[in-house]
Amino acid sequence: MKNFNSLNELNDYVNSNPIDINDIDIDNLTVKITSKMTTFGVMSTEKEYPCYIIFNDKSSYREYKEGKQIDADLHSINAIQINITLSEFKRLKPNVRFIEFIDINEKATPTEASSEIPKFQKTNWGADIANVQESWAKGYTGKGVKVAVIDGKFYSSPNFLNFKEHIIMAAGSLDYENHGNQCASIICSPMTNQMVGIAHGCDLYALETDLKTTTLALCYQWCIDNEIDIASASYGIDAFDAGHGTTNKLIIQAMIASGVLFVAAAGNKNAYKWHTPASIEGVVSVGAVAEWGKLQKVTWDSSNSEGGGMNQPWVDFIFAGEDVASIGKINRYWSYFSGTSAACPAIAGMFALLKEEFPNKTNVELIALLKSNSFQVLGRYGVFPIYTDYENSQVEENRILKVNKDGSINIKGKLIIDEDCEKVRIDKYGNMHLKSYFT
Repeated sequence: MKNFNSLNELNDYVNSNPIDINDIDIDNLTVKITSKMTTFGVMSTEKEYPCYIIFNDKSSYREYKEGKQIDADLHSINAIQINITLSEFKRLKPNVRFIEFIDINEKATPTEASSEIPKFQKTNWGADIANVQESWAKGYTGKGVKVAVIDGKFYSSPNFLNFKEHIIMAAGSLDYENHGNQCASIICSPMTNQMVGIAHGCDLYALETDLKTTTLALCYQWCIDNEIDIASASYGIDAFDAGHGTTNKLIIQAMIASGVLFVAAAGNKNAYKWHTPASIEGVVSVGAVAEWGKLQKVTWDSSNSEGGGMNQPWVDFIFAGEDVASIGKINRYWSYFSGTSAACPAIAGMFALLKEEFPNKTNVELIALLKSNSFQVLGRYGVFPIYTDYENSQVEENRILKVNKDGSINIKGKLIIDEDCEKVRIDKYGNMHLKSYFT
């Protein structure tokens, strides 16, 4: 008997191995391993299971879904969510691109926790360090840029954050009743409020969800259909592979291909884990830095004060993530919160400023532009952006590593040959540690 930890793991195994259909136990996440495995024998049960079906082409997708009751329509990737029997699974499997059994109760978790309240300040302290006021002084506030914040709960009555629209995909949980507004306020809180959002002139769409991965997939499709420019996601799931599952990974990649710049929180734990959706290729991942702008190390975590994407080599940017001013649910209630949940929308806001300033640049060019105007804080674990004259200036003096156009490398520190170094590592002092040697 082979055991699996999730439906995704079981599904991957079933799709890559010849297995007798009778040996698959979805309820207990097991597959019976026999000495003679055959490919999908006669069915013994007609129980229905929720799954995504991703078809090979648009015509097959349209033909199959016609007249059927489906739970979700992800037309950008020719996929539907539907309940099917294992015999239907057997019949369809050779004719579709992918069939993925799903756990409809699998949920993402907001990357946030409460913090002690220090002295109130009107702007995000990270925004002060990043010098976004210079962008505002030039008249850039994110005007005309469509930003979607996908989260677990929003309050839009009264609409003091000036949401363009509040879309309820599924009712958000009261367990995180301030979380959506807090994240959104970091981006869009207007000048008239107690604090000012980084892109306070943008068009912000609040997408409220129950944070189940099936609902999140619908949010991603909504962003495609409504031509959203930037999406911010301060939630995630710790998983070994880089995706909620194959279908969610594909719809996120379809988002990115459609032109959505997707920004996601990298997670607050310092253990090396894939935190999705942030770790999916093409997603801009954001870690958090603490110590009120000293920017010496990544130090925020709810359990052991060592986290904020610290051990995630796929983190693109870091930003203020401790005691960040935000606005909660009603009556302009302000508070502070911490974690990569606070850092993620700030980076999304900075991209909204860039999107307004450089409307003809691609998302890849905007990401490269922000990275070139950032300084290294902790080796490979992300860079902290700073506003300059983006066209004519780059932040070079604080970088600890720079690759020149001719292929040569500049570092601040020394080359150190280590016996136990894992490939190449750069420490916070700018030293490059190598296990072996240059060739």
